[in-house]
Amino acid sequence: MGGLAARCGLLLCLALLLASCGARSAPPLALYDLEGKKHNLATRRGTPVVVVFWAPWSPLSADQLRAAAAARAAEPSGTTTLLSVAVDPTRGSAARKVAKETAWSGPTLIATPEAVEAWDGLPVLPTLVRLDAQGRITSWQEGFVPEDRVREMLLR
Repeated sequence: MGGLAARCGLLLCLALLLASCGARSAPPLALYDLEGKKHNLATRRGTPVVVVFWAPWSPLSADQLRAAAAARAAEPSGTTTLLSVAVDPTRGSAARKVAKETAWSGPTLIATPEAVEAWDGLPVLPTLVRLDAQGRITSWQEGFVPEDRVREMLLR
């Protein structure tokens, strides 16, 4: 009987460990874009989302926006939403310039310090985060992600 109890305990521990390794829910994200329109990530439930966090002072971030825009252009009928979120202490003036230079056509949201903190501080920019249709984080990529990899994130 002791062996059965030990095996059940081991299975329970394994089940709890596997459950804790699953995708976590994305933190809230309700931000204004460069045009002053509010966007709320919660309203995107039901659709996968790839969020590109970037900084206008980072040349690598500009390259990331170009790669993301090219990936979207290559898969225009994809069902995944692609969002740009600028970590811009100038409240959007620098982000507007970079978005224009990179020919970014989607909305560019401006991150607040609270949003950055909620997303684990975003220590590396750019960072791409993929959310499934239920709003769970399924991929977190820090640093530049090439166009083909962004395309894969959009198609998953």
